[in-house]
Amino acid sequence: MNYCRFPVVAPFTTLPRALLHLSDSAETEKYRRIIASNRCRVFPLSKALLTPCAPEHYRLDCIVSSLEVLDMGVFDTFPDSLPRLAFGADVQAVRRADLAAGQTDDLRALISMIYAASIHQPSFDLSVCELDSDLAVVRELSLVFWRNKLIRLHAAERKIFCLLSMWPGRTFEWPEIIEIGGCDPATAYTCIARMRTALRNVNADKEYFFTIGGRGVFFDLS
Repeated sequence: MNYCRFPVVAPFTTLPRALLHLSDSAETEKYRRIIASNRCRVFPLSKALLTPCAPEHYRLDCIVSSLEVLDMGVFDTFPDSLPRLAFGADVQAVRRADLAAGQTDDLRALISMIYAASIHQPSFDLSVCELDSDLAVVRELSLVFWRNKLIRLHAAERKIFCLLSMWPGRTFEWPEIIEIGGCDPATAYTCIARMRTALRNVNADKEYFFTIGGRGVFFDLS
């Protein structure tokens, strides 16, 4: 197995910074809380930010809005290089798809887009792979979601989690897990333990990761 083909994503060392401004103030506040709970810094639209060439523009990673608001030109004073992410279903505005670098009505995909913008990931085609009704991964960034909440894991743990989930039932031996995580044996054992703990912390009703004696670990959805 050539694990080098699996995306190697830089660890997220700082919290992504997103400007959030939707059509409705109540919706903006609702999603501000949700996005912030996924370890993102969320900023409201302010007069200072509307100033052309404001220094605050360059402290952001992306703009999250709706196609309707983007169409109004609210963010025309912001740098063109700052990604615009359109969130929410807007059938009438589909023709204005070129206004946004990424569009979705899936909260998990939106969080992934914000994280991708924070590390200048060139592709915004971040497919959400649903493993079951609760658990999902975005493998391009090695992000793991329980329902709509990002599970907090270290970089090595995220890589191990996402790669093992690609082959349910296949036993990965410890040397393979060490290679996937790019870590030493002691850290690999700790990674598996922390992944299990993280799932328990979100009240997952399944174990998902099982060990076979001293041989290795497999991922199971049953």
